[in-house]
Amino acid sequence: MFVVRHEQMEILSKAMVDAFVERTVASLRKQLPVTTKGVSEADLARTIRKGIDKAAGFNITDESDVERFLMYVCRYGMNFDAAPEFEQTARMLRFRNLEGTEKVNRLMVEHPIPAEIAP
Repeated sequence: MFVVRHEQMEILSKAMVDAFVERTVASLRKQLPVTTKGVSEADLARTIRKGIDKAAGFNITDESDVERFLMYVCRYGMNFDAAPEFEQTARMLRFRNLEGTEKVNRLMVEHPIPAEIAP
């Protein structure tokens, strides 16, 4: 029988998060070239890691949903939800009876991110 110890699970989880961060750095650079221009890899990775925690606080945990949420963090800042123009959206993000996917879908409908073209 194969048994995974707690320490092994932590290592696997860290490796999965590291891989997600790496993929998301590349994805955000592609989707938001103007916003991410001049941002170091380390700073972008740090923002992504903090944004993952923020998304989890809103019960947004699916990888694709987290990545879409991170576009807002990257474009508008870690505390974008505190800005007056996001007031209603911030309330919706705190609803516990909505799934993470629905929250991000509504966020994208209510506040579409303008397309960015690399210079």
